[in-house]
Amino acid sequence: MESGTVEQTVEDDTQPGGPTERTIVYKAPFTKCDREEDYERAWEAFENRKSTAGQ
Repeated sequence: MESGTVEQTVEDDTQPGGPTERTIVYKAPFTKCDREEDYERAWEAFENRKSTAGQ
């Protein structure tokens, strides 16, 4: 979604005084995570830390 909003109404029962109805508004643009790329970057960082820790 490139523009616009999406609204979600939820019941919030996390505070004293009982449940409260809240509306959450999400504003576009939305981005999609690339978990494979994230893991690749994380493992590269782990390998770098491992190689420098052994020195």
